[in-house]
Amino acid sequence: MIAQIVRGNSMPDLVSYLFGPGRHNEHVDQHLVAGYADAVFSAEGSLWQSEPGIQRKLHDEARDLGWQVEFPHSRWGTEVPPGYVWHCSLSIPAAEGRLTDAQWTEAAHAVVGALGFDGADGKTPCRWVAIRHGLSADGNDHIHIAVNLVREDGTRASIWNDYRKAGAACAALEKRFGLTPVPGRMTGRSVPEPSRKDREISGARGEPEPLRVRLERTVRACATAARSEAHFVALARANGLLIRPRYSSPAIVTGYAVAAKDGRQAYSRRTGIRGPIWFGGGKLASDLSLPSLRRRWETQGNHTRTEALAAWSAATSLTEQPATGSRPVMTIGDDPATAADLLAAAAVGCERGTPGPLAQAARLMAKAAQHQPPSARRPELAAVISDMASTFLSVTTATQPGDRHAVLALMTEVSALVDACAARTAIATRDVQQASVLVHASLDTLTRAADCQASAALPVSSYRREEIMTEPAYEEELLGHLTAAGMLTARLITTAVGQQPGAAPDVRALKAAGYREQTLFDEHLRRELGEQRWAKYVSDPARIVCAALITDGAAARRDMHALLSKAADIRAWEDDARSPSRSIARVLAYRIKRELEKPAPRRTPADRPSAQLADRGIRTNGGSPARPVPAPVPSTPWDDHLRVQLGDDRWRQYAGDERRRDVAETLTRAHDDGYDVPALITEAVNCREWEDDPTSPARRVGSVLHYRIRSVMASSGSARRGPDGTLPSEVAAAVASAAAPAGSHSTAAPPADTASTRPPSRNARQAPGRDLD
Repeated sequence: MIAQIVRGNSMPDLVSYLFGPGRHNEHVDQHLVAGYADAVFSAEGSLWQSEPGIQRKLHDEARDLGWQVEFPHSRWGTEVPPGYVWHCSLSIPAAEGRLTDAQWTEAAHAVVGALGFDGADGKTPCRWVAIRHGLSADGNDHIHIAVNLVREDGTRASIWNDYRKAGAACAALEKRFGLTPVPGRMTGRSVPEPSRKDREISGARGEPEPLRVRLERTVRACATAARSEAHFVALARANGLLIRPRYSSPAIVTGYAVAAKDGRQAYSRRTGIRGPIWFGGGKLASDLSLPSLRRRWETQGNHTRTEALAAWSAATSLTEQPATGSRPVMTIGDDPATAADLLAAAAVGCERGTPGPLAQAARLMAKAAQHQPPSARRPELAAVISDMASTFLSVTTATQPGDRHAVLALMTEVSALVDACAARTAIATRDVQQASVLVHASLDTLTRAADCQASAALPVSSYRREEIMTEPAYEEELLGHLTAAGMLTARLITTAVGQQPGAAPDVRALKAAGYREQTLFDEHLRRELGEQRWAKYVSDPARIVCAALITDGAAARRDMHALLSKAADIRAWEDDARSPSRSIARVLAYRIKRELEKPAPRRTPADRPSAQLADRGIRTNGGSPARPVPAPVPSTPWDDHLRVQLGDDRWRQYAGDERRRDVAETLTRAHDDGYDVPALITEAVNCREWEDDPTSPARRVGSVLHYRIRSVMASSGSARRGPDGTLPSEVAAAVASAAAPAGSHSTAAPPADTASTRPPSRNARQAPGRDLD
């Protein structure tokens, strides 16, 4: 929901216009939906009447209502420059459908209350009305709120910060009515849409898109490829833009405006002459203002005000060429603002003259980036993006035979970046999804063009097929094409999305200190992580960071088996918003470090490392661990029930699975904790399908079953009760014993299924001075 606010000086004329036919006879079904108290009770009944699809004539009644709302201004003669009429239109996009009159009534009262016009703050209220009529020319459902800023007692109503207050009210209404939030309202980013007049003029002139959209894309592409302010000015002029600075003093540039060299012209009232139509950089998009662009270039260390001032004052052409040296290797990530910048550069370079799928995708990604607050890019990332954008911008003037192949490889990586943005829940909007489809369509076109270029390298029509590869000249020419394309493509891909193992400073320091990536606890960690996550962990360059913590923890005589189990299950992995990194090794290292910082639990003689190794089937000789001895496959009292639930085929897979031992330990622990184990098994086996289970941490039956059992135990407390809704027998006995009066314990033998030496359930609280055994 969007609020647009204007000011005026004639309330009767405004109300009469809103109830009239409109400038183009677009007003139909004009009627009131809300108003101040007197208007609600004294306005003509015809003003409230709704007749869908009918253009109503209510000139006299509407003017009378306008004079009624205007009365305090005439009575007291209070002037409110620049106008006492506060006119706000609330609208929703055509894609959202239409709201009811009751919903618009609620919206009008919410906005009026947010601005303090209703007197709820103790001040005298203002007179106001809300009028609804048919859809706008763009199909948007909307209402108009007209407020007299002169209160009933003659005082002036404050409209300080009215845009922000109205925006906050609209944000609350979006949540209340289930509407799509307006991008940029909370983040401060905006990419304004072209006006209806701009679209109509462009259509009449046969232009493929509005002038504002074309200028925004070109400026974004030049800003992305530029490495300094002076370079940006030169790139803008080289790509068909007129650019002029705005000075706050003779030596300080505070802003700029751009126009198209071949764009349409208009008469200027300020200068009195006809000239090009200029747009300020901040008016094209909030992140294209000169202060925002300067923050980009300052991170690269190439921001020189002296050179920039010379570039602004001189109409020079592009002299700085794209850098060809190597850049630090890194990963771009999944930032929608980065994708928007690169797509804009690709559209300017590959779709000159006529905008195509890349231009539309760049616009969609720029709109999607409004959902996130602007963030400064690291210098090395800004350099990589600048190199990629420079390659795109120079594609039309490229003469190297491998350039088309390099652009194809670069577009492949941009496509992967767009797909990564679409996969993120926070920005998985319709704009990003549509941009992904458009980028893939453009990628197919570029692939076909690259194939045609490769085929044209050999004149097949002049030679028979068997003679082509035997001709040394053409064979060398083909190898030259492939080598040039391969080298440039490899450099761009490596620079853009490569990842050098061990490049982080902490990784290099740990390797220099003698730490190794392998530890004695890798097998246990593999079982805890699962095969898929373990494969990611092994290939992670930061694995040594986690291994160093494990090694130090073991040297400090910490129980690393229990600590790793807790770290792996402390919370979900797939949507871990609190993790300090997306690297699985760094996430695990962060969790292990947090656990190691906690005080170590007191050890008993049975908890010493030698006892732990013996319990796990590892023999010790002189205190040093030897190779583990496989323990026999465990069996549980619930194997028959589990076999029935799994079925014969899946049971055979489970019987030979190494994780069967973990499942048995989990079931035994669940029984000790008071869970109904048969019910737990039934729910875990049948909660989802087995053949297509993307949420499971592994595809093996034992791993899947182990994961499901622990998930059910963690998410449902009802499993602690028996099938008939009662507590398990041992838990019920412990609770009954704890609740009995002192000295009334029975000396009868315990139940048959409860050994006299079994400790009490963890759920049974022991009262002071009472023996639960």
